[in-house]
Amino acid sequence: MDERLIGVTQTGDVETLYNLIQGDHSVLDKIDQVSFVDTPLHVAISANQTHFSKEIVSLKPSFLVKLNQYGYSPIHLASIVGQVEIVKELITIDPKLHLLKGREKTSPLHYATMAGYTDVISLLLDGCPQSLVELTI
Repeated sequence: MDERLIGVTQTGDVETLYNLIQGDHSVLDKIDQVSFVDTPLHVAISANQTHFSKEIVSLKPSFLVKLNQYGYSPIHLASIVGQVEIVKELITIDPKLHLLKGREKTSPLHYATMAGYTDVISLLLDGCPQSLVELTI
């Protein structure tokens, strides 16, 4: 990913994001063409940039289910680090994310449970009790 894009993503600078898009209309499409990659959504979640995350999802909804090179989708990352607000936003956009399988067929609930983030666990269970019975490899 372009270093400038990484920088604006980490800082949550939406204005500069649009400036980059104006300079290269396919900047997000290029990332989407790579099979396993940290997208700007992955990076924004890692940097706890909720507002920027919502903006990226509105521009490129396909990033919601994209796995990075470690087998984590954006909702998996948010669950791993306990970012309840981002998890809430993501499942509001796409409720099917509750059951999205990542590395070793692990769901976001599994990661939140392993990390002990009770707020995220409650949010995921309230929205999809079925996720409790999902199995991993």
